[in-house]
Amino acid sequence: MVETNLRTRLPLVALCLLLAAVGLIETSVHLDLTGPAWDARAYWDAWRGGMYDGSVGDPGQFLYSPAFAQAVWPLAHTTWPVFAGVFVAVSAVGLAWLLKPLPLTLAVPLWLAGSQEVMSGNVFVPMAVVAVLGMRLPQLWAFVALTKITPCLGPVWFAARGEWGAVARAAGATAAVVLVSAVLAPGLWVDWGHFLVDQARLSDGAVGYAFLPRSEEHTSELQSH
Repeated sequence: MVETNLRTRLPLVALCLLLAAVGLIETSVHLDLTGPAWDARAYWDAWRGGMYDGSVGDPGQFLYSPAFAQAVWPLAHTTWPVFAGVFVAVSAVGLAWLLKPLPLTLAVPLWLAGSQEVMSGNVFVPMAVVAVLGMRLPQLWAFVALTKITPCLGPVWFAARGEWGAVARAAGATAAVVLVSAVLAPGLWVDWGHFLVDQARLSDGAVGYAFLPRSEEHTSELQSH
């Protein structure tokens, strides 16, 4: 029986190992070019200049709500290695927790496949944790609503199922955070509102980054052709 299960699972393990190899290559390229926590740099820099002076796609531009910037404010007053380490550690633990139900033969290579998200210091892994826990604790969707905004589908799911109590808890938690944040820094909320409107009007072209980052020399070469 054990031998049969192993033979059945072998193709899946092989696929996970392939994904792990791809993930590690991508992570290695990013680390060589930018160092760890490349996406978290925007959160670190949010309080070190005009928070919403740039545009979507600008390196290091902070995009999230003032509430998120206020939440990381104490951490942003430590050192960059501490700040980066916390964001990487949160994602590392979060991804391990998400993969915990799987056997180690699948969980470990899948964690390595997601190592790029872990090392980036972005909030995608915490958002995935919210997607799991938010089914029981709708208030957690406030985190998604005040960062990436558009993936905040939990309350939509609750509304489609007629779970209006859950919708109210998600909306109430979000409103409470916004209220406290806006009382502390009303000007930042005005700036963020203008930023979102301006970027929606100006974003006719593609935004985002290549699957594998290119060096500046390579990018210049492509543009010259």
